[in-house]
Amino acid sequence: MSEIIDAFHRIIPLRHRRTGRGWITFDCPACGDRRGRGGFLEMPSGGWRYRCFNGGCEFERGTGWEPGNRFSGRPRRLFELLGGDIAEIPQQFLERRTFRGVVHRPPEIANDFPEIALPQGSTLLWRATCPDALDCQRYVLDRGWFHREHPFVWCSKHPRHVIYPCQHRGKIVAWIARKIDPGKEFAHIKCQEFPPDYMLNQDQICRYRTVLVTEGVFDAIAVLGLCTFGNALTQRQINLLNAACRKGRRVALLPDYQKDEWKAYWETAKENGWYLSCPNWVRYEGEPPIKDASDSVKLNGRLLTIECVMKGITNDYEYALQFLVERSRDT
Repeated sequence: MSEIIDAFHRIIPLRHRRTGRGWITFDCPACGDRRGRGGFLEMPSGGWRYRCFNGGCEFERGTGWEPGNRFSGRPRRLFELLGGDIAEIPQQFLERRTFRGVVHRPPEIANDFPEIALPQGSTLLWRATCPDALDCQRYVLDRGWFHREHPFVWCSKHPRHVIYPCQHRGKIVAWIARKIDPGKEFAHIKCQEFPPDYMLNQDQICRYRTVLVTEGVFDAIAVLGLCTFGNALTQRQINLLNAACRKGRRVALLPDYQKDEWKAYWETAKENGWYLSCPNWVRYEGEPPIKDASDSVKLNGRLLTIECVMKGITNDYEYALQFLVERSRDT
């Protein structure tokens, strides 16, 4: 089976059926079909064919792909309409040659990371019962009860840290630990093999129309977004977010208001034509300043936090600059 067909099998809708002639039928993603009129057929050559049997659909005229061909045009559009991530397609299928034989390669994107082990003795945080682990549980739940759904980890090697396993396509590829006590020393601990181009939740980048990008893990969990583990993005991370833009997604960076941490996000958004989210956090008299989504969740809950984030999205960079300067003075 070819890598292209393998990629399609991973994204074929759960609601499908197989016919006696080998077709896999499901709702066509291009025309709003609800009667399973789209048909996908593997060919003996190792390629495939697709056709929608709804009149007027762009795929009423069938499309397909054969080994040796470049994966582009209508076959690629079908793949992306089904929710496929083009980063899963091997580079050799995406290369384009000019008439002079020059190879044009797409921008590099990090989409495969080696699996690693968690610290020795790690256990699910919610199952640990020692005093340090209970303190860690209280720390996490204080940031929102919805965190109970996430697989935080605890181990005796880092007893005063909450460990978050970073997953990609169903495997653990990194971990990061957050200290629950005040003090900057060892506030965060990363695994030695932490991949520099990895973003938390990057395998779900096309899940929503707006791709929210945050600096920290708790912020990403709060707003159902991606996390860059800091305010500086690598070129491969930028390439991945630009690829999402080409699929019709809106990328919005959500900077922290603390000190000058927001500057790198602001500059990166402006350079790439992305959006920024500058939320007017709901804050009550006597409460401390809110610097990020995680702070807002503790005070306002998740739904109001996400509402503030979405309302604060803008591509007016001058307004965002002035806004962020003023907010950073308050924190």
